[in-house]
Amino acid sequence: MKKSYLAFLFFLTVTVGVSQVITPFSIASQFTQKGGIRFVANTVVTCSGPGCAAGRVEVPPAGTSTDNGFTAAYVDIDADGTTFSSSSDSLTLPLCSEISWAGLYWGGEMTNAGANYATRNQVKLKVNNGTYLNLTADNLQDNNIGFDTYHCFKDVTPIVQAAGTNARFTVANVAARVGGTNRFGGWSIVIIYKNDLQPMRNLTVFNGLSNVSGGNPITDITVSGFLTPLSGPVTFELGAITYDGDRSSTGDQLMFNGGSGFVNISDAVNPLNDIFNSTYSYNGVQKTTPFINPGYTNSLGFDADIFVPNNAAKNYIGNSATSATMRMTTGGETFLTQVATMAIDVYEPDLRSAVRVVDLNGGSVLPGDILEYTVVGKNIGSDPSVNTFITDTLEYNAVYVPGSLSVTYGPNAGAKTDAAGDDQFEYIAAQRVIRVRVGTGANAVSGGQVNNSSLGIDSTQFKFRAMATTDCIVLQCDNIINNRAYIFGTGNVSGNTWSNGSNPGIFDINGCPIPGTTATPISAASCLPPSAGSNSPVCTGSTISLTSSPSSSVATYSWTGPGGFVSTAANPNRANATVAMAGTYTCVISIPSSSCSYTVTTVVVVNVRPATPAPSSNTPVCTGNTINLSTAAVAGATYSWTGPSAFASALQNPTRPNATVAMAGTYSVTVTANGCTSAVGTTAVVVNATPATPAASSNTPVCTGNTIGRYLFGNCYHKRLYECSRNNGCSCQYYSSYSNCLQ
Repeated sequence: MKKSYLAFLFFLTVTVGVSQVITPFSIASQFTQKGGIRFVANTVVTCSGPGCAAGRVEVPPAGTSTDNGFTAAYVDIDADGTTFSSSSDSLTLPLCSEISWAGLYWGGEMTNAGANYATRNQVKLKVNNGTYLNLTADNLQDNNIGFDTYHCFKDVTPIVQAAGTNARFTVANVAARVGGTNRFGGWSIVIIYKNDLQPMRNLTVFNGLSNVSGGNPITDITVSGFLTPLSGPVTFELGAITYDGDRSSTGDQLMFNGGSGFVNISDAVNPLNDIFNSTYSYNGVQKTTPFINPGYTNSLGFDADIFVPNNAAKNYIGNSATSATMRMTTGGETFLTQVATMAIDVYEPDLRSAVRVVDLNGGSVLPGDILEYTVVGKNIGSDPSVNTFITDTLEYNAVYVPGSLSVTYGPNAGAKTDAAGDDQFEYIAAQRVIRVRVGTGANAVSGGQVNNSSLGIDSTQFKFRAMATTDCIVLQCDNIINNRAYIFGTGNVSGNTWSNGSNPGIFDINGCPIPGTTATPISAASCLPPSAGSNSPVCTGSTISLTSSPSSSVATYSWTGPGGFVSTAANPNRANATVAMAGTYTCVISIPSSSCSYTVTTVVVVNVRPATPAPSSNTPVCTGNTINLSTAAVAGATYSWTGPSAFASALQNPTRPNATVAMAGTYSVTVTANGCTSAVGTTAVVVNATPATPAASSNTPVCTGNTIGRYLFGNCYHKRLYECSRNNGCSCQYYSSYSNCLQ
């Protein structure tokens, strides 16, 4: 658990004695959490010549071989022609560990005349049997005090986290001078890790560079602002990465002062008066094959050690301590220290929460199912937590069920309301946040006290319900409900503020809690993917109707299209279509408070509407004759005529035989081309009634020479017989008959 607002809560200072400090020590990384610090390290310079093989396998603390007595040569284990130096070491962290931070340090004896001086800030790093990564230092420090050296740092946290808690690291092309004596070089990865099975500690890594020698014998590094447990055991660990600590060159010492004065530190492989003796060790155990490769037990000038002093008598540091000092000193040896580390037990709350979920409908979670969440909050640290509260923010694919909050275990048990200000719970709808004030004394305003217990005895359990969304746009975007609660509190004694995210309340095969969210997948098989559509093709003058599907009450919409069209409606319309409005319309469908969005398109075709037709006819016509209708031809068009007495025709120029007076009136026609229908054109047809057939008479029979009387046929007269008929008026035709004539 990383400290929140660290700069305001821990005030750490580095003080330095009378040694020659080349670069002041400062904090490279710091966490207050359960866990510790580890090194993986190895040398890149060894010896050559007579006695070398025996010297580099001397088992500490025995042995007298130093880099002064041999000609230096590179270590190069990888059989890779692109590297001139390489060595490896393995990381093995305890079960249930998580890597919080990792820094790669390297350096060596080097002058600007060295063969690899120009690339001293560049190395290669390989994880297990992978390929090398080329790295360039974040910081480079050149030095000519005590020795001609350089020192580099690179933050490699993502690489080490990805490698896991058990991995081999090979570092290549660490530059150093070879071919002479009193030369050295090496690398180390410093790792801060979290582990819930270990004590709560202040874990600090310091960067810097100091030259400790007979003329400059002391370097002090002080950390303050923490608080060790008020009672019970107090444990701590110290680490240092040092160059040219020669074995058997006595005088170098490591001391620690936690409030009662400086006390020397030593262990099985690092004697009190030869603490920096070319070893890489943890708690008095020297690293050997197969962990390191090569497995030299005398590095000939490079130390990477972590010390675990026995503080059972609390002679190093006691209860309620708030500062401590690490001192490196010598009575005659000369060495350079680049890194120092401290891990000290502290008195703080350790707030934890877990979230479990069950589908009340059973089986697979489907849209609309009701989920019941159970949240547990507890304090497994060393200091009680006050003003303790828990928040749980629902994702947009879960809908809170009103009135479902209740405390089922611990103080303040019982059902709670959603409103603020009346009990320990509230649901803040605008932020989708459930807030619960927990612990003894919690009320409608402030959180209560949760006492510390390694078993979490003073815990609180509450429940609430949420519905799996039925919104298919949301489900297509994210169909997994990830729920994580956060617990907050303040140390009752320390006054430091803490927070921590929940885990799913489940454990791996080693019994370690699995970190992260409580994930609930929703089956979205019935949901179609987002799409856009329209009523295309449309005709000029019509309305373009755009659609997006499926519908969503959560999503936002952003339409763009031809002619500068924009809209934020889900299904916008565009009136009075023109040909210029044809083309591709794009809609971006987004979910608020999410990075998820969909871009969908639809193509709209706008066809030109045919001109209004100007039909004509052979009007007027007489009853019994044929009505002839006509309109101008349009390429590729169809026609639709209507008229009196249910007349309908799809011909361009239809006819209507045997006209009757009832067929008179207005005839209408529309023209359809490319799916577009014209406005209605009309023509009026007149049908006149034909006169009845006349009944003609005469003075027949008459004799020759007599006069045929004049007979009136309509308006026509003649002395001969005429036959008259009406056809668009009246006309007469000559007709003669000589039959039945009397003699």
